[in-house]
Parts: sequence; C-alpha cells; structure tokens
Amino acid sequence: MKEYNYLKLVKKLGECKQGDERQCLQAVYSQLKDLTEDQIKKDRSSWSKLRVYYALYVDRTKLEHILVQEKKKKEELHVRKMKCSLLSFEECYQGLQKYLENQPKGVVV
Repeated sequence: MKEYNYLKLVKKLGECKQGDERQCLQAVYSQLKDLTEDQIKKDRSSWSKLRVYYALYVDRTKLEHILVQEKKKKEELHVRKMKCSLLSFEECYQGLQKYLENQPKGVVV
C-alpha cells in the first residue's frame, strides 16, 4: 500500500469547512487517527466513516444502490448495496485530494 497522508488531508478539509460537514470530518478523523495501514487493508469497517463522508459531500452518485452478485454458502445471490460501500481507500483518498484542490483558497465554505 502506498503511503497516504490521509490525516493531514482530512484535517486540511476540516479547516475550510463548517457545520455538519466539519462535524462529519471530525468523526472521520477520530476513526482514522489510530489506524495502521494493516488495519485499513484488512478491515474495511475500520474506515467506514470516510466512505460515508465521501458519498455525502464529494460524490453523491455513490449514494445509489446497485445489485451485486455474492456467493454465500455455495449459492449465488444478488444483494443491494450502496456504491459507497464498494469504494476503495485509494479512490476515497484521491477523490478527497481533488475535492480539496477545488475549494476556494483561504475561504471557509
């Protein structure tokens, strides 16, 4: 896994946001601050708040539901999932970088 400076990125975003979005970023930061790269790789639930923030504020198309084929007990099922639950950490990270770049410089939004 390449090195990500995700805490710094979340903190910078938090500095230019206020209200509900800022509170959501604080929750994301709290969830991520004690994680190791290994935990991020092995346990997607350990960074679930990042995916939710991404879907709510960065790319709302990730709130849509899709049918996903899953194999459970030798049986293939179609399950409805939100697109944000399928996001990779790297996709979230890169999306947040672009989102931060598009924020007005020195302005709290």
